[in-house]
Amino acid sequence: MTVRTIAGAKVTVDSLKRAAGTFPTGVVIVAANTADGPAGLTLQSFVSLSLDPPLVHLSVSSTSGSWQAIKSASGFAVSVLAEDQADLALNFGKRNSDKFAGMKLTRESTSKHPKIEGAVAWFDCVIVAVYPGGDHDIVVASVLNAEMPEASREPLVFHRSGFWRIEPAVGAAVGARGDHGSCPQKRVGQRKDPWGKEHR
Repeated sequence: MTVRTIAGAKVTVDSLKRAAGTFPTGVVIVAANTADGPAGLTLQSFVSLSLDPPLVHLSVSSTSGSWQAIKSASGFAVSVLAEDQADLALNFGKRNSDKFAGMKLTRESTSKHPKIEGAVAWFDCVIVAVYPGGDHDIVVASVLNAEMPEASREPLVFHRSGFWRIEPAVGAAVGARGDHGSCPQKRVGQRKDPWGKEHR
């Protein structure tokens, strides 16, 4: 698949980043046990792709060394970070060979890859396809298992270059999490570029 810039397009890298930053996302850590030890990175671009068969999609910078290590393992575990785990998001977003030092990890998952203790949810995945997408790899993975060990906790949200907490919209029915209404956010931290080069 060849991706070309459309002639006459006025978008710039900066304008695209600013516009895309208006769309809030969750934050996950993707990790795998590799031949050289555990590897992991922070991502925003993780979404459910299909329920039947169970598939998820993520996109990650093709130049990320951590991603190359994870890809070689043919599978990974995804940990959906909780609202108090922004420091972990920052740590795994850096080019740091010692990301797992002193960390609390859960038992090994179904796919034998590390999961982050205290995360809202976990997904055990096997890579089924990788496609080129500009400066990123587009990854499709099959889900072997999905768990919600901390379902009562709220997820960490990334929006406009900062980390946020979410809370129910004013007047929303308690427990109506299936409704597609608005959710006000509370900022928990902000940096101009918190991720570093490992993230994307």
